[in-house]
Amino acid sequence: MRYARPLGVLIFATILSIRGYGQWGGFAQGVADAQQRDLERQHQLQMQREAEQTALKIARIQAQNAAARVNDINASAQTMAKDVSSSGNNFLEICSSVEIPADKMGAADLANMNRCQGFMEGLRDGVGVAAAVIQHSNPKLNLKGSISDLGICFPDEVNLLQVIRVVLKYVREHPEQAHSPSAVLVFTADLQAFPCATVTTEPAQKP
Repeated sequence: MRYARPLGVLIFATILSIRGYGQWGGFAQGVADAQQRDLERQHQLQMQREAEQTALKIARIQAQNAAARVNDINASAQTMAKDVSSSGNNFLEICSSVEIPADKMGAADLANMNRCQGFMEGLRDGVGVAAAVIQHSNPKLNLKGSISDLGICFPDEVNLLQVIRVVLKYVREHPEQAHSPSAVLVFTADLQAFPCATVTTEPAQKP
């Protein structure tokens, strides 16, 4: 029985070792869990910081867009207050919107283009009405009741936007006339660009 004590000691030491390893394992697992939780918190904080930065960027962009819209509205209001018919300067400012590409045209540009087209159509119709009234009062004048009575004849393939561009070109090339009423400049530019053909008659030959 001399081995009883050493065997008991060995068993006791083994039990203590197992308990020690168990406690060490639990401690190690606790450390690992704490590290994992710390990593998760850091990840959450990082995501929160990124979300805050993204929110700030979005807010900054929205503020810039809002300021741009306000500027556009102010610019549009100032332009809308101007009469396109009063001068070539106003015609140039308003009607130059027809030269803006469709994909870059804003609401103010579209409104100006519509105003310009309305002015040109109204001017053309007004000339027709005036000519018709004069023809009715003086049948011998033989007027046609159209803008051709002013010596302006548009080819069939010419559209309204092309006519507007012709007038814009004329105003830019004659800045000394830009203070004149727009109607005068329109008629002058169109008369130069689209004059009606004159019928010439050859003198009769002597027999």
